[in-house]
Amino acid sequence: MTSSPSPVVAALLSLLFPGLGQIYAGQPRRGLFLALPVLALLVLVLLAVIAGPAEVLVGLIENTVALLALLLVLVLFFLYHAATIVDAYRTADRGSRATRPVAASTRRASTGALVALLGVATLIYGVPAYLGLRTAFVIDNVRPPGSVFPSPSFLPLPTLEPSDAPPQTPAVTQPPPQTPAPGTTVPPATPTATPPPATAGCPRVDAGWAGDGRLNLLLLGADQGPGRFSLRTDTMILLSVDLQTCRAALFGFPRNLTMVPLPGESAAAYPGGRFPEFLFGLWRRAMEQPQNFPGDDDTRGWRAIGGAIQELAGVPIDGMVGVNLNGFVDIVDALGGLWIDVPRRLRDDRYPLEDGSGSIEIDIRRGCQKLDGQMALAYARSRHQDDDYGRMRRQQLVLTAFRRQFEPMALLPRVNDLFNLAESNLWMFLDQNTLGDMARVAARVDADQIEQITFAPPRFTSPLDDSTITRIRRTVANVFDGPAPEPTPRPSGSPGPSCPP
Repeated sequence: MTSSPSPVVAALLSLLFPGLGQIYAGQPRRGLFLALPVLALLVLVLLAVIAGPAEVLVGLIENTVALLALLLVLVLFFLYHAATIVDAYRTADRGSRATRPVAASTRRASTGALVALLGVATLIYGVPAYLGLRTAFVIDNVRPPGSVFPSPSFLPLPTLEPSDAPPQTPAVTQPPPQTPAPGTTVPPATPTATPPPATAGCPRVDAGWAGDGRLNLLLLGADQGPGRFSLRTDTMILLSVDLQTCRAALFGFPRNLTMVPLPGESAAAYPGGRFPEFLFGLWRRAMEQPQNFPGDDDTRGWRAIGGAIQELAGVPIDGMVGVNLNGFVDIVDALGGLWIDVPRRLRDDRYPLEDGSGSIEIDIRRGCQKLDGQMALAYARSRHQDDDYGRMRRQQLVLTAFRRQFEPMALLPRVNDLFNLAESNLWMFLDQNTLGDMARVAARVDADQIEQITFAPPRFTSPLDDSTITRIRRTVANVFDGPAPEPTPRPSGSPGPSCPP
């Protein structure tokens, strides 16, 4: 006696791969026909893997319409898959009833199993659909830079002064070729090895922001949270990448700079077009003076600080990313911690917690340390041991460590946490249509060769005068004119294991 097919097994097989349940139930042609859409999907997935998952992900982020279209396809494919599961169940059920009667209790159990399998299918498709919708909503909140950064009003720099020129590598003079005397054997010349470039060339970028040959991103850390009035931009770092070589530099702007130049649209707010207070307070002052600082309630403060840094640096800013204290902690925790090669011990017996609940004592020893979000923030934020300039250097060290360890695909298991972070703790002013170009350029930056410049005394003093502002602009403009820096050295004699690359 031939055993009849089980409807539950047929449904399970079609859950694993549409069409398998029909083949099991004795309908091979039907099963192969139903498998064709899945085979086509597998081919597309294979092509995506060949192209690179990160490239595909960036492409979807750039094009919200394509992302929503993909979500629609996902919904349609779920409906198709669910239909194949039900069809396999019914096909096997008909064959089973044709051979022997089925008890009512068995039928109820089989129906319950079918519902459970459909629930599993809903979960399989529902999770990526939910994440896709969250992605679309987060991207929709990315504001274009044009809504934040005013048109630059700074003038071209004067002729470069010798004291501001980057160091040049002395040219090697080759001796003129010698004519050998008759009968003399001349050994073959030893070929001179050409040193490889410090960094690989950047990908081609045709976006409008690449017109000056650079990618300039302003990175802001906002001291915002419980127990804090308004918002202060305590961390202001300009990341600049040369689009020919992908060499990068980090410029740290002290929070306590005064007399910073303002862009033309808000220069009338203060005498001489200069902000007389500490730079970290400009965001709040702009929010208090809508009559003097353009922008709406969501952008006015960011527009003011971005415009001021743009004027001071003398280069157009292409985008800005701001994160508050809680957001920084969450990002580092999403990475699983941050390896930092600490050059010298940091001790602070009254470090204020980011949630405003009090203070703690921190002690971060020299050497390679893996810090969680709170400790990484404390390392970047504490200023009781040294000063604001020492803190800026530590912040740049944290940024380079983050770039060295950042792997987008490794964050996928925490993607929902990152969405929550982006919605409440992150501000992004970027050109969505060229996010892919920005990501590809950033991916080619060598984290061990990022130049780190801090505009600190005695060379750069505050209050700023015209000569200091010109010196800052020249430093930014000419940072890539000299030879590439040597790879960032690790602290000698560091205890503990070596930091991961």
